[in-house]
Amino acid sequence: MKDNHWNLLTILALIATLLVIGYTSTVFANPYTGLNPLPPPPLPDVFLPPTATPTLLQLPPTWTFTVEEVIFTPTPLPSSTPEPSSTGLILPTQTETNTPTVTVTQTLSILPTRTRTRTLAPTATSEPQHPTQPPPPTEKPTEPPPPTEPPPPPTESPPPPTEPSP
Repeated sequence: MKDNHWNLLTILALIATLLVIGYTSTVFANPYTGLNPLPPPPLPDVFLPPTATPTLLQLPPTWTFTVEEVIFTPTPLPSSTPEPSSTGLILPTQTETNTPTVTVTQTLSILPTRTRTRTLAPTATSEPQHPTQPPPPTEKPTEPPPPTEPPPPPTESPPPPTEPSP
């Protein structure tokens, strides 16, 4: 009896597998089918450009000369413009004004306070230490070297200049 149960369940699983494979292949072959829960958007219409039609070239209409009346207006002569003259205009300049301004400055002041400070008792050390004093010199200062004599003057004179030959 137990084997019949498992055999029946195996057959049902095989049938369900075949149904899932068939459904997947149908949706894969045609994604626009009604079985697809998420169909792709519809494709746009096929673009067909307008057909080329020949346009006949036409000459422009015949041009006919027409006489237009031209009215002559003489150009006015230049007028006499007065020369520029100096005027009493004075441009304003910058002036200084004494305006008091408030300037805040900080100052340091030392005021006595009544705060007690704890002082530790000194402890005995083997050698006193003075960090503010420089260490004593260990070497004697060196003396400057003795002055040297100037070099002797040259004994030979330079050859006289020669003139270039033509």
